[in-house]
Amino acid sequence: MVRPLALVAVRQQQDHAGLLAPLLLAGADELVDDRLRAVREVAELRLPQPCANGTGPNPGLAKPLSAADAKDCKRVDMSSKVRTPDVLVQPHMASLEMTFYPNVMRRTQGVAFPSSFNGGIFAAEHGSWNRANRAGYEVIYIPMKDGHATGEYDDFLTGFVTPDGQVWGRPVGVAVGADGSLYVTDDGSRSVWHVSYISK
Repeated sequence: MVRPLALVAVRQQQDHAGLLAPLLLAGADELVDDRLRAVREVAELRLPQPCANGTGPNPGLAKPLSAADAKDCKRVDMSSKVRTPDVLVQPHMASLEMTFYPNVMRRTQGVAFPSSFNGGIFAAEHGSWNRANRAGYEVIYIPMKDGHATGEYDDFLTGFVTPDGQVWGRPVGVAVGADGSLYVTDDGSRSVWHVSYISK
């Protein structure tokens, strides 16, 4: 079971990644995978320094180093500090709100879904705005084992895109009700969906 105060974050990667590497333009909307991981140190939440959003220099930084300034720079080997994401999701799925199931902070809450869902995460995927092959527009379920993501996710609540590719729903938030059912807010159809489990 996940510790009640575990912190899990999703990083949505930058749009227009192909602008940084013109040879990749044809597949730019297939870059870069969004990623979920448990946060172990606050320092892990730093923003990348070189670019703000893939469209140019980060305006929050001072001017770039000149050749003279850079001559005494020492290369820092970051490979030992890089952590593999716990779960990769498709580029531009745009994970917004997540919640553990059941909500362990509510002691009186019921459990409406099978026990196989206990300890897992439900995440609202708002969906891509600029991807040729639509991604997102659903709620995913991320299984956990011994307090850690197992590395994959399952499509849980889908159907927000018509067969011809038209989007009619975009999940934003997900919450667990007092009875253990789920509530999903959707700003595409301006709805709140109530999801209950019906046994087979």
